Amino acid sequence: MEAKWPGNTRFQLLVQRSLPLFIAAATFIRMIKDRHWIKSPDYKIDFIIHESTTVNSQYEALYRPVLGLILGGCPEEDRGRVAESFVDVVGSLIFLGSPLSVTALANILELDDREFMGQIDPLRSVIDVPSDDGKIQLFHLSFRDYLLSNSAGELQVDEAKCHAKLASRCIKLLKAKLKTNICGLGSPGMRIQEIDPAIVDKYLPTEVQYACLYWAFHLMLSGTCLGDPDKDNKARSILDFLQAFFSNWVEVLCLLRKLDDSFIILDRLQTMVDTHRAAKFYDLSPMQGN
Repeated sequence: MEAKWPGNTRFQLLVQRSLPLFIAAATFIRMIKDRHWIKSPDYKIDFIIHESTTVNSQYEALYRPVLGLILGGCPEEDRGRVAESFVDVVGSLIFLGSPLSVTALANILELDDREFMGQIDPLRSVIDVPSDDGKIQLFHLSFRDYLLSNSAGELQVDEAKCHAKLASRCIKLLKAKLKTNICGLGSPGMRIQEIDPAIVDKYLPTEVQYACLYWAFHLMLSGTCLGDPDKDNKARSILDFLQAFFSNWVEVLCLLRKLDDSFIILDRLQTMVDTHRAAKFYDLSPMQGN
């Protein structure tokens, strides 16, 4: 590559796009160096400059080129499907209660790793993806803020809807995985101090641990109000889950040494119940004994 590459004009344009945000320069460099974006460095620079030409803010100048990789060149008839998949995956990622690995989040979303990474690979300039299936995280929270804004266009995410989907998927996962004596410990009187944490990790995959700890967190942030379970499908779903799996859920929290969290979670649920319309929810749920 020539010593004077990319040329003074393009260099100055990149500098202008980067100011005054240091993270912009770092993001553009990651985009240009990203081996998952199979284009020449010249193409990448021209793409960044073009996509950030007409913008309303410094953050739009930064993130518009990034999002341009998602819908750029996408046939009109596929744009809706691609945008929906993006919001599903990336919207879930940015609103997690704690970071997860690719495998764990993909399992919660019921996607295989390749399908999941199809959405993440174009975003490696703004999402840190460890090579060892470590926890994936945003490089900077401003990307989440941008996705919440109207500037994100078709790729704008709705925080409440994302939390509602995560809550639903966590509960679905728990219904499929929870069972009595899930770790096969034998003696029900075994003290928690006697249980090898490696055994817990073996029988409780990361996604199951996450779902146990955060399903109510996502439900609360979805803005859901639980009404009469005979008339409210969401309330019925939560009630059915609590009635069928409450003891199994508490067992897992004990194994994770997070039993105190169950009281916090139940308190959160109580704040979501419409006390005027949902007396039956209280009468039928294990929350009655909290």
